[in-house]
Amino acid sequence: MTIFPTPEALGAYAAEGYRYCPVAAEVLADVTTPLQALQLLKSSGKDVFWLDCAPDPEEPDRWTYVAFDPALTVEYRPGVLRMGKERIHTREPFPILDRFLADHKSPRPEGLPPFTGGLAGFVLPQKPTDAGADEPAEPLIRLRYFDRLLAFDALRHTLLIIVNIPLRNTEETSEAASGQIGQIQKLLSVPYTGDCAPGELLCDPFPTYSPERFIVMAKKAQERIMTACADRLTLSNLLQAPFCGGLLSALRQRQLDDVSAGQFYFSFGKTETVGGAAAPYFSLRGKTLTRFLRSQLQAKTPSCPALPTSADDPLQAAHTLEVDIARDFLLRLCRRESVTICAFHKPVSSPRASGFCSAVCGEPLTQTGAFGLLRSLLPVPASIGAPAKACEPIADRLESAPRELFGGIFFLASLSGDSDAVYASSILSCHDGTLFAAAGVEVTAETEPAYVYDLFRDQTAPLIGAAVSGYETPKDEEETTL
Repeated sequence: MTIFPTPEALGAYAAEGYRYCPVAAEVLADVTTPLQALQLLKSSGKDVFWLDCAPDPEEPDRWTYVAFDPALTVEYRPGVLRMGKERIHTREPFPILDRFLADHKSPRPEGLPPFTGGLAGFVLPQKPTDAGADEPAEPLIRLRYFDRLLAFDALRHTLLIIVNIPLRNTEETSEAASGQIGQIQKLLSVPYTGDCAPGELLCDPFPTYSPERFIVMAKKAQERIMTACADRLTLSNLLQAPFCGGLLSALRQRQLDDVSAGQFYFSFGKTETVGGAAAPYFSLRGKTLTRFLRSQLQAKTPSCPALPTSADDPLQAAHTLEVDIARDFLLRLCRRESVTICAFHKPVSSPRASGFCSAVCGEPLTQTGAFGLLRSLLPVPASIGAPAKACEPIADRLESAPRELFGGIFFLASLSGDSDAVYASSILSCHDGTLFAAAGVEVTAETEPAYVYDLFRDQTAPLIGAAVSGYETPKDEEETTL
């Protein structure tokens, strides 16, 4: 097992002023898959997270991250930022968090992924405190600082074990890193016996808003769409029920049923959350901001093994429209009348479904750090085709209950300067014996109000099904071991 960077390279990084540096060892991932690693690390009782990184235009679908045992808890509620045992009274948490990243800034040695350690977790919107205010209330922030992680490289079929070490004495740094990597490798060598058993509902799920109430909300949304100059608004609802079990089986099921990257899993103490993929996904790499999209998926059948790719295909036409909308969104976000935009799309497939994935790239006018980017993405859009600032308060006032995790952002801020943001447009969460499934329904002027609750039910049924159904390998699927 070779550990890199070398002590000489670490000394060079220290001379450049870096106080920390990621140190890694590359091993063949021929025994442990990402899901198995997640199960092993979670069984130790520590907070963990998983992210299938969105595809890079040059290296599609390459990285899957599994991080564990956070070194610091970071939480913000209006007026108070808690970082470990330290409490900071502030109304501006983002600059403080950017300074934290700057104080721990590390290089990105060749061969390492974009995320080499850093802050990961949720940024959640709150309802406006003043019904007449145009600005949303301060967000809630729940982050963990991870300095140890696994990065699975799907292109090379290898596993990187990464630890972040202070650059004091480079020889001691290498020895300390070698010791930590050896401990992690030993932990991963434990025979995998988990079966990702599905959970069990203890009663039928019940919604926050009844079908009748949700239809009334949809009618009010339609009345306000023209006023807000919006194409559509997204209303949320929440199913919940007593629940016994965990969500690792749901994660595996969602992976199988979805053709795009962007799935995330997070464990906060007694809370497990699975989501992503269907939501917009942003990544910041250097000065390039990329928004990834995916089309509506089509289930495979023997008669239709994959999506047609002709220009006249309605699904491809719809996906092209979404790319145009994403381009307009990025132009507004970059705050330029003219910005270099590149877009691509490709048909992609999984054993059970197929669809289109695309990326739209641009360059922001100013570089304000990872949390500066996050600020520009808030509030979470409640519409497509209209400024979120105008639409989010409208949706909030139609909903009496907070959206909680649904409608928030799963955020990853690397010590090397890169960051990822996933809008949580559908969420499956389990907290202390209760299962929650949330999804949004897009309401347009043409939407039939009588069907709006059925749309919500169609969105959440697969989430509930993934939580309570065991994973079965299809006969035509080959198990891939990374």
